[in-house]
Amino acid sequence: MKLKNKISFCTVSMNRLYHLKETLVRNIEDNIDYENIEFVLLDYNSNDDIKSWVTNDLKVYLDMGILKFYSTNIPETFHRSHSRNVVMKLATGDIICNLDADNYLGKDFAYFINYQFSFSGNIFLTSAFADGSTGRVCVKKDDFLAVKGYDERMSGWGFEDDDLYNRLTMSGLKNVKFNNSEFVEFIWHDVEESFENDINVTGVSAMYIQHKSSFQSTLLFLFQDGKFKYGNIEKPKAEEDAVNTELVEDTWQTGTFTKQNNAHISLTFTNDITKKIHIATTEATKNTVTQDAFIRVTDSIFKGRLLLLLTSLENKKLYKNKFASLQTAPNPENWGETIIQNLSKSLQSC
Repeated sequence: MKLKNKISFCTVSMNRLYHLKETLVRNIEDNIDYENIEFVLLDYNSNDDIKSWVTNDLKVYLDMGILKFYSTNIPETFHRSHSRNVVMKLATGDIICNLDADNYLGKDFAYFINYQFSFSGNIFLTSAFADGSTGRVCVKKDDFLAVKGYDERMSGWGFEDDDLYNRLTMSGLKNVKFNNSEFVEFIWHDVEESFENDINVTGVSAMYIQHKSSFQSTLLFLFQDGKFKYGNIEKPKAEEDAVNTELVEDTWQTGTFTKQNNAHISLTFTNDITKKIHIATTEATKNTVTQDAFIRVTDSIFKGRLLLLLTSLENKKLYKNKFASLQTAPNPENWGETIIQNLSKSLQSC
Protein backbone atom coordinates (compact mmCIF):
# COMPACT_ATOMS: atom_id res chain seq x y z
CA MET A 1 0.00 0.00 0.00
CA LYS A 2 1.34 3.45 -0.96
CA LEU A 3 1.15 6.11 1.71
CA LYS A 4 0.52 8.77 -0.92
CA ASN A 5 -0.69 7.57 -4.31
CA LYS A 6 -0.06 9.78 -7.31
CA ILE A 7 -3.44 11.17 -8.36
CA SER A 8 -4.32 12.53 -11.80
CA PHE A 9 -7.35 14.74 -12.42
CA CYS A 10 -8.25 14.50 -16.11
CA THR A 11 -10.27 17.16 -17.92
CA VAL A 12 -11.34 17.44 -21.57
CA SER A 13 -12.38 20.74 -23.08
CA MET A 14 -14.00 21.38 -26.42
CA ASN A 15 -15.02 25.03 -26.33
CA ARG A 16 -15.51 24.96 -22.56
CA LEU A 17 -13.04 27.69 -21.69
CA TYR A 18 -15.76 29.69 -19.95
CA HIS A 19 -16.17 26.81 -17.49
CA LEU A 20 -12.44 26.21 -17.03
CA LYS A 21 -11.90 29.85 -16.13
CA GLU A 22 -14.26 29.31 -13.21
CA THR A 23 -13.08 25.88 -12.03
CA LEU A 24 -9.52 24.93 -12.94
CA VAL A 25 -7.43 27.34 -10.88
CA ARG A 26 -9.70 26.88 -7.87
CA ASN A 27 -9.43 23.08 -8.22
CA ILE A 28 -5.64 23.25 -8.37
CA GLU A 29 -5.36 25.61 -5.39
CA ASP A 30 -7.82 23.57 -3.34
CA ASN A 31 -5.64 20.46 -3.74
CA ILE A 32 -2.13 21.81 -4.22
CA ASP A 33 -1.10 20.79 -0.69
CA TYR A 34 -1.30 17.16 -1.79
CA GLU A 35 2.18 16.87 -3.26
CA ASN A 36 1.81 13.81 -5.51
CA ILE A 37 -0.76 15.22 -7.92
CA GLU A 38 -1.24 16.34 -11.52
CA PHE A 39 -4.00 17.98 -13.54
CA VAL A 40 -4.13 16.73 -17.12
CA LEU A 41 -5.96 19.05 -19.51
CA LEU A 42 -6.80 18.00 -23.08
CA ASP A 43 -7.85 20.59 -25.63
CA TYR A 44 -10.09 18.49 -27.89
CA ASN A 45 -9.76 20.75 -30.95
CA SER A 46 -11.42 23.80 -29.41
CA ASN A 47 -11.91 27.01 -31.37
CA ASP A 48 -11.99 29.21 -28.29
CA ASP A 49 -8.95 30.90 -26.72
CA ILE A 50 -7.85 28.03 -24.47
CA LYS A 51 -4.19 27.90 -25.63
CA SER A 52 -3.67 31.59 -25.03
CA TRP A 53 -5.36 31.37 -21.63
CA VAL A 54 -3.18 28.47 -20.51
CA THR A 55 -0.06 30.23 -21.79
CA ASN A 56 -0.75 33.56 -20.11
CA ASP A 57 -2.66 32.60 -16.96
CA LEU A 58 -1.54 29.11 -15.99
CA LYS A 59 2.17 29.12 -16.81
CA VAL A 60 3.07 29.01 -13.12
CA TYR A 61 1.32 25.64 -12.80
CA LEU A 62 2.96 24.35 -15.97
CA ASP A 63 6.37 25.31 -14.61
CA MET A 64 5.58 23.54 -11.35
CA GLY A 65 4.64 20.40 -13.29
CA ILE A 66 1.26 20.22 -11.58
CA LEU A 67 -0.55 21.01 -14.85
CA LYS A 68 -0.01 18.97 -18.03
CA PHE A 69 -1.50 20.43 -21.20
CA TYR A 70 -2.17 18.46 -24.38
CA SER A 71 -3.98 19.27 -27.59
CA THR A 72 -5.37 17.49 -30.64
CA ASN A 73 -6.71 19.05 -33.82
CA ILE A 74 -8.09 15.81 -35.27
CA PRO A 75 -11.71 15.60 -33.97
CA GLU A 76 -14.23 17.77 -35.78
CA THR A 77 -16.96 17.07 -33.23
CA PHE A 78 -17.07 16.00 -29.59
CA HIS A 79 -16.93 12.28 -28.82
CA ARG A 80 -17.46 11.92 -25.09
CA SER A 81 -16.06 8.43 -24.57
CA HIS A 82 -13.07 8.77 -26.90
CA SER A 83 -12.01 12.13 -25.49
CA ARG A 84 -12.08 10.84 -21.92
CA ASN A 85 -10.12 7.75 -22.90
CA VAL A 86 -7.44 9.87 -24.54
CA VAL A 87 -6.91 12.15 -21.55
CA MET A 88 -7.04 9.35 -18.98
CA LYS A 89 -4.47 7.30 -20.89
CA LEU A 90 -2.19 10.37 -20.90
CA ALA A 91 -2.35 10.56 -17.10
CA THR A 92 0.60 9.18 -15.14
CA GLY A 93 -1.08 8.76 -11.76
CA ASP A 94 -1.68 5.55 -9.83
CA ILE A 95 -5.27 6.79 -9.49
CA ILE A 96 -6.95 8.66 -12.33
CA CYS A 97 -10.10 10.74 -12.01
CA ASN A 98 -12.43 12.09 -14.65
CA LEU A 99 -13.13 15.73 -13.88
CA ASP A 100 -15.64 17.53 -16.09
CA ALA A 101 -14.81 21.15 -16.91
CA ASP A 102 -17.83 22.41 -14.96
CA ASN A 103 -16.99 20.54 -11.74
CA TYR A 104 -15.34 21.76 -8.55
CA LEU A 105 -13.27 19.21 -6.64
CA GLY A 106 -13.54 20.79 -3.22
CA LYS A 107 -10.88 21.46 -0.64
CA ASP A 108 -8.45 18.53 -0.19
CA PHE A 109 -10.42 16.09 -2.34
CA ALA A 110 -7.08 14.50 -3.28
CA TYR A 111 -6.45 13.61 0.38
CA PHE A 112 -9.95 12.13 0.56
CA ILE A 113 -9.25 9.93 -2.48
CA ASN A 114 -5.96 8.69 -1.10
CA TYR A 115 -7.60 7.92 2.25
CA GLN A 116 -10.33 5.84 0.59
CA PHE A 117 -7.87 3.82 -1.49
CA SER A 118 -5.66 3.26 1.57
CA PHE A 119 -8.27 0.89 3.02
CA SER A 120 -8.71 -1.19 -0.12
CA GLY A 121 -7.25 -1.10 -3.60
CA ASN A 122 -10.18 -3.02 -5.03
CA ILE A 123 -12.52 -0.04 -5.28
CA PHE A 124 -13.48 2.85 -7.49
CA LEU A 125 -15.06 6.10 -6.32
CA THR A 126 -18.06 7.88 -7.82
CA SER A 127 -20.43 10.62 -6.80
CA ALA A 128 -23.59 9.42 -5.06
CA PHE A 129 -25.70 12.05 -6.79
CA ALA A 130 -27.49 11.97 -10.14
CA ASP A 131 -26.62 15.53 -11.05
CA GLY A 132 -23.76 17.46 -12.64
CA SER A 133 -21.23 15.51 -10.58
CA THR A 134 -22.38 12.12 -11.90
CA GLY A 135 -19.40 11.72 -14.23
CA ARG A 136 -16.81 12.02 -11.46
CA VAL A 137 -15.00 8.70 -11.19
CA CYS A 138 -11.69 7.86 -9.52
CA VAL A 139 -10.12 4.52 -10.34
CA LYS A 140 -6.71 2.92 -10.40
CA LYS A 141 -5.22 3.41 -13.83
CA ASP A 142 -4.42 -0.30 -14.11
CA ASP A 143 -8.08 -1.14 -13.47
CA PHE A 144 -9.23 1.45 -16.03
CA LEU A 145 -6.88 -0.02 -18.63
CA ALA A 146 -8.00 -3.56 -17.80
CA VAL A 147 -11.60 -2.82 -18.85
CA LYS A 148 -10.37 -0.68 -21.80
CA GLY A 149 -11.94 2.53 -20.56
CA TYR A 150 -15.15 4.08 -21.79
CA ASP A 151 -16.89 2.20 -24.59
CA GLU A 152 -16.12 4.21 -27.73
CA ARG A 153 -19.19 2.85 -29.48
CA MET A 154 -21.04 5.13 -27.06
CA SER A 155 -20.34 8.38 -28.86
CA GLY A 156 -23.22 10.37 -27.37
CA TRP A 157 -24.29 11.82 -24.06
CA GLY A 158 -25.60 9.57 -21.31
CA PHE A 159 -25.06 6.01 -20.05
CA GLU A 160 -21.33 5.93 -20.90
CA ASP A 161 -20.66 6.52 -17.19
CA ASP A 162 -23.12 3.84 -16.06
CA ASP A 163 -21.58 1.42 -18.53
CA LEU A 164 -18.04 2.02 -17.26
CA TYR A 165 -19.13 1.69 -13.63
CA ASN A 166 -20.95 -1.53 -14.40
CA ARG A 167 -17.93 -3.06 -16.13
CA LEU A 168 -15.59 -2.03 -13.31
CA THR A 169 -17.98 -3.71 -10.87
CA MET A 170 -18.12 -6.86 -12.98
CA SER A 171 -14.31 -6.93 -12.97
CA GLY A 172 -14.41 -7.37 -9.20
CA LEU A 173 -14.17 -3.80 -7.90
CA LYS A 174 -16.45 -2.27 -5.30
CA ASN A 175 -18.16 1.01 -6.14
CA VAL A 176 -17.67 3.36 -3.18
CA LYS A 177 -19.90 6.43 -3.48
CA PHE A 178 -19.19 9.74 -1.80
CA ASN A 179 -21.89 12.23 -0.86
CA ASN A 180 -19.81 14.90 0.85
CA SER A 181 -21.39 18.20 -0.14
CA GLU A 182 -18.01 19.95 -0.43
CA PHE A 183 -16.90 17.47 -3.14
CA VAL A 184 -19.87 17.58 -5.51
CA GLU A 185 -20.23 21.26 -6.41
CA PHE A 186 -20.63 22.10 -10.08
CA ILE A 187 -21.69 24.93 -12.35
CA TRP A 188 -25.36 24.57 -13.20
CA HIS A 189 -26.25 24.99 -16.87
CA ASP A 190 -28.87 23.82 -19.35
CA VAL A 191 -28.41 20.18 -20.27
CA GLU A 192 -28.21 21.14 -23.96
CA GLU A 193 -24.81 22.74 -23.27
CA SER A 194 -23.48 19.29 -22.42
CA PHE A 195 -23.89 18.05 -25.97
CA GLU A 196 -23.83 21.14 -28.17
CA ASN A 197 -20.58 20.00 -29.88
CA ASP A 198 -21.71 16.35 -29.81
CA ILE A 199 -20.89 14.20 -32.83
CA ASN A 200 -24.49 12.97 -32.97
CA VAL A 201 -26.27 16.34 -33.07
CA THR A 202 -23.85 18.59 -34.91
CA GLY A 203 -25.27 19.68 -38.24
CA VAL A 204 -28.94 18.99 -37.52
CA SER A 205 -30.93 21.34 -39.76
CA ALA A 206 -34.51 20.23 -39.09
CA MET A 207 -36.51 17.87 -36.88
CA TYR A 208 -39.85 16.23 -37.55
CA ILE A 209 -42.11 14.09 -35.40
CA GLN A 210 -45.00 11.78 -36.14
CA HIS A 211 -47.10 11.20 -33.01
CA LYS A 212 -48.76 7.81 -33.32
CA SER A 213 -50.16 7.92 -29.81
CA SER A 214 -49.45 9.55 -26.48
CA PHE A 215 -46.57 7.12 -25.90
CA GLN A 216 -45.38 6.15 -29.41
CA SER A 217 -43.73 8.44 -31.96
CA THR A 218 -41.41 8.42 -34.97
CA LEU A 219 -38.60 10.96 -35.16
CA LEU A 220 -36.80 12.28 -38.22
CA PHE A 221 -33.65 14.41 -38.04
CA LEU A 222 -32.32 16.06 -41.20
CA PHE A 223 -28.67 17.11 -41.42
CA GLN A 224 -26.98 19.85 -43.41
CA ASP A 225 -24.96 17.33 -45.43
CA GLY A 226 -28.10 15.70 -46.87
CA LYS A 227 -28.19 12.76 -44.46
CA PHE A 228 -30.88 11.80 -41.96
CA LYS A 229 -31.52 9.76 -38.83
CA TYR A 230 -34.89 8.10 -38.36
CA GLY A 231 -36.30 5.98 -35.57
CA ASN A 232 -39.29 4.89 -33.55
CA ILE A 233 -39.46 5.72 -29.87
CA GLU A 234 -41.79 4.66 -27.12
CA LYS A 235 -42.21 5.30 -23.41
CA PRO A 236 -44.46 3.93 -20.68
CA LYS A 237 -47.86 5.56 -20.51
CA ALA A 238 -48.12 8.62 -18.28
CA GLU A 239 -44.34 9.10 -18.32
CA GLU A 240 -43.34 12.61 -19.33
CA ASP A 241 -39.57 12.61 -18.98
CA ALA A 242 -36.96 11.39 -21.46
CA VAL A 243 -35.38 9.03 -18.92
CA ASN A 244 -37.99 6.34 -19.63
CA THR A 245 -38.03 6.78 -23.42
CA GLU A 246 -36.67 3.88 -25.47
CA LEU A 247 -35.49 3.53 -29.04
CA VAL A 248 -37.42 0.62 -30.53
CA GLU A 249 -34.62 -0.41 -32.91
CA ASP A 250 -31.04 -0.98 -31.75
CA THR A 251 -29.79 2.06 -33.67
CA TRP A 252 -31.11 5.05 -35.56
CA GLN A 253 -31.82 4.24 -39.19
CA THR A 254 -29.75 6.39 -41.56
CA GLY A 255 -29.55 7.42 -45.19
CA THR A 256 -29.93 10.43 -47.48
CA PHE A 257 -32.94 12.62 -48.13
CA THR A 258 -34.41 14.77 -50.88
CA LYS A 259 -37.02 17.47 -50.33
CA GLN A 260 -39.47 17.05 -53.19
CA ASN A 261 -41.61 20.05 -52.15
CA ASN A 262 -42.91 21.64 -48.97
CA ALA A 263 -45.23 18.71 -48.39
CA HIS A 264 -43.01 15.68 -49.03
CA ILE A 265 -39.53 14.41 -48.21
CA SER A 266 -38.05 11.34 -49.87
CA LEU A 267 -35.82 9.15 -47.68
CA THR A 268 -33.33 6.65 -49.11
CA PHE A 269 -32.12 4.30 -46.37
CA THR A 270 -28.67 2.71 -46.39
CA ASN A 271 -30.26 -0.60 -47.44
CA ASP A 272 -31.62 1.21 -50.56
CA ILE A 273 -35.22 1.14 -49.35
CA THR A 274 -36.98 4.42 -50.13
CA LYS A 275 -39.78 6.03 -48.20
CA LYS A 276 -41.82 9.16 -48.94
CA ILE A 277 -43.13 11.01 -45.92
CA HIS A 278 -45.86 13.62 -45.81
CA ILE A 279 -45.19 16.88 -43.95
CA ALA A 280 -48.12 18.58 -42.19
CA THR A 281 -48.46 22.33 -42.20
CA THR A 282 -48.99 22.72 -38.45
CA GLU A 283 -46.19 22.97 -35.89
CA ALA A 284 -45.44 20.16 -33.46
CA THR A 285 -46.00 20.06 -29.74
CA LYS A 286 -45.55 17.05 -27.51
CA ASN A 287 -49.32 16.51 -27.39
CA THR A 288 -50.07 16.80 -31.11
CA VAL A 289 -51.24 13.45 -32.54
CA THR A 290 -50.65 12.94 -36.28
CA GLN A 291 -51.27 9.39 -37.34
CA ASP A 292 -49.90 9.84 -40.87
CA ALA A 293 -48.10 13.16 -41.33
CA PHE A 294 -44.86 14.39 -39.83
CA ILE A 295 -44.81 17.81 -38.20
CA ARG A 296 -41.76 20.06 -38.10
CA VAL A 297 -40.52 20.86 -34.60
CA THR A 298 -39.81 24.56 -34.09
CA ASP A 299 -40.23 25.11 -30.35
CA SER A 300 -36.75 25.53 -28.85
CA ILE A 301 -37.48 23.63 -25.63
CA PHE A 302 -39.04 20.73 -27.50
CA LYS A 303 -36.12 20.69 -29.96
CA GLY A 304 -33.72 20.44 -27.03
CA ARG A 305 -35.59 17.42 -25.68
CA LEU A 306 -35.43 15.69 -29.04
CA LEU A 307 -31.71 16.38 -29.45
CA LEU A 308 -31.20 14.80 -26.03
CA LEU A 309 -32.96 11.68 -27.30
CA LEU A 310 -30.87 11.71 -30.48
CA THR A 311 -27.58 11.71 -28.60
CA SER A 312 -28.55 9.37 -25.75
CA LEU A 313 -30.89 6.61 -26.93
CA GLU A 314 -28.31 4.56 -28.86
CA ASN A 315 -26.06 4.67 -25.79
CA LYS A 316 -28.96 3.53 -23.64
CA LYS A 317 -29.83 0.62 -25.94
CA LEU A 318 -26.20 -0.51 -26.15
CA TYR A 319 -25.80 -0.26 -22.38
CA LYS A 320 -28.83 -2.45 -21.75
CA ASN A 321 -27.76 -5.03 -24.32
CA LYS A 322 -24.25 -5.17 -22.85
CA PHE A 323 -25.56 -5.46 -19.31
CA ALA A 324 -27.37 -8.61 -20.38
CA SER A 325 -24.30 -10.03 -22.16
CA LEU A 326 -21.85 -9.23 -19.30
CA GLN A 327 -19.30 -7.74 -21.73
CA THR A 328 -16.42 -6.19 -19.79
CA ALA A 329 -13.85 -4.93 -22.36
CA PRO A 330 -15.60 -3.75 -25.54
CA ASN A 331 -12.99 -1.52 -27.20
CA PRO A 332 -10.46 -2.58 -29.87
CA GLU A 333 -6.73 -2.49 -29.19
CA ASN A 334 -6.29 1.09 -30.46
CA TRP A 335 -8.87 2.63 -28.13
CA GLY A 336 -8.24 6.12 -26.78
CA GLU A 337 -5.76 7.07 -29.49
CA THR A 338 -5.36 10.17 -31.64
CA ILE A 339 -2.57 12.52 -32.70
CA ILE A 340 -1.56 14.51 -29.63
CA GLN A 341 0.65 17.55 -29.14
CA ASN A 342 2.23 17.95 -25.71
CA LEU A 343 1.96 21.68 -25.12
CA SER A 344 3.27 21.57 -21.56
CA LYS A 345 6.93 21.47 -22.62
CA SER A 346 6.59 24.05 -25.38
CA LEU A 347 4.77 26.43 -23.05
CA GLN A 348 7.29 25.89 -20.26
CA SER A 349 10.05 27.05 -22.59
CA CYS A 350 8.25 30.28 -23.59
